[in-house]
Amino acid sequence: MSYVLLATAKRYLRVTHAADDVLIQSNIDSAEEWLALRCGFLWAETADIESNVDGGGISLWPPSHPVISVSEVLDTEGSTAESTNNYNLCNNSQVVHDGELRWAKGRGRWQVTYTAGYGGAGAAAIAIPDGLTNIVLGLIARAYNNRGGIMSEGAEGFTVIWQKFIDTDIARQIQHYDWTSGVR
Repeated sequence: MSYVLLATAKRYLRVTHAADDVLIQSNIDSAEEWLALRCGFLWAETADIESNVDGGGISLWPPSHPVISVSEVLDTEGSTAESTNNYNLCNNSQVVHDGELRWAKGRGRWQVTYTAGYGGAGAAAIAIPDGLTNIVLGLIARAYNNRGGIMSEGAEGFTVIWQKFIDTDIARQIQHYDWTSGVR
């Protein structure tokens, strides 16, 4: 499912004909997928159980973001669930142990059951930021206007090499939404 609409992208590109609709839609889909993988976020609200979360610090870091809610934290070594009174969600990215306590050490010791992603209908839902939409539109514009220079031919045909945009103004915009870098 695309979150940037074809009509929005065509307006942004100032395209009034339908001849390139398939190309533009393909660019939307691949730009959204690349951006989500690059930045570690989910476009849609998704429930997940992440095993193998490392302990030993004040925070546990589930891999998908933004984290909307945490329903259970389980110590897999003792098969015991932490009381929900012992932790809080902080910055939609980390499960913080209350007080000065640390999560027990252990590589992959913790299992976190949580909901993450943009969108959704609940009170804790986080809307897709306009900045992400603007980044996708910027990527699509670059791909559409430079069709020959950023394409690679593979077994499935031609694909856009999104990584070529990383040293541009778009890269600076991406940093604000990059959950993987810790820069946020």
